[in-house]
Amino acid sequence: MAISPSDIETVVKSIWSSMLGKDLEVSSSETGDSSTLLAAGDPAHVSSCVQITGDWQGAVMVDCLGPTARSVAAAMFGMGLEEVGSDEIRDAVGEIANMAGGNIKPLLGGNCQLSLPTVAEGADFRQLVPGASVLFRVVFDTGGGNMGVCVLKKND
Repeated sequence: MAISPSDIETVVKSIWSSMLGKDLEVSSSETGDSSTLLAAGDPAHVSSCVQITGDWQGAVMVDCLGPTARSVAAAMFGMGLEEVGSDEIRDAVGEIANMAGGNIKPLLGGNCQLSLPTVAEGADFRQLVPGASVLFRVVFDTGGGNMGVCVLKKND
């Protein structure tokens, strides 16, 4: 079954609205390969990825900068920005990836399983899924910065 960037937009906007009670706007939507969603080397960059295996194989990746990740965590956990620590930030970005992957998985058809999310953070890294190519990526304006969501598919 084929999925499209509009499917990702719908899924992520629904997650954002239900979990955070906020609207989300699309900044850009692109197809094609890219190794990163946001500029490499940005301070406090946070990225999370869930793998999809089974009849369809690939991954869903979420990328955001530290201030955006902090505001997501604060909203998700009902905390003030100054109260949010690294654990909450990692949990929040991991949960967004997990929920996005969980809502995308049924759109793929067939029998698929979802991995636990992995989270990477720092100023100088690239999170890659070897053997996979980007189908498309959607960048959202969260009102506090950009968050990218990328769907990757295993190469044939």
